[in-house]
Amino acid sequence: MSTLIKFFKIAAILSDGLHFFVWILWLAVCASGLLKLHDINPELAGWHLGVFYGLPAVMMALLVYDALRLWLADEKHRMLWLSMLIRTFSVIMLIVVAGILLGPAFRRIYYGDF
Repeated sequence: MSTLIKFFKIAAILSDGLHFFVWILWLAVCASGLLKLHDINPELAGWHLGVFYGLPAVMMALLVYDALRLWLADEKHRMLWLSMLIRTFSVIMLIVVAGILLGPAFRRIYYGDF
């Protein structure tokens, strides 16, 4: 295996670890009560709450799968493009979850409904 391929493999695994850490931190802050979710978004209930806590769980499972796949796969079956796609989805999901939480707050700020 060439040195460049080894570097990309290590970088991809570390990136998966970083994304996993961000999602764990996000869930820890939200579930611990440090962030008053219902003060920020009073309408956060039902399917919004399911998406809010469900997306991070799905994303963490995908990141663990990707890191294990990269670690165990041989050079022929590595598919680094799939790793980049999974991390792109991770960032998009983080933006979606933040939008679900902060959407009504941004609306109040924009329209001046304090």
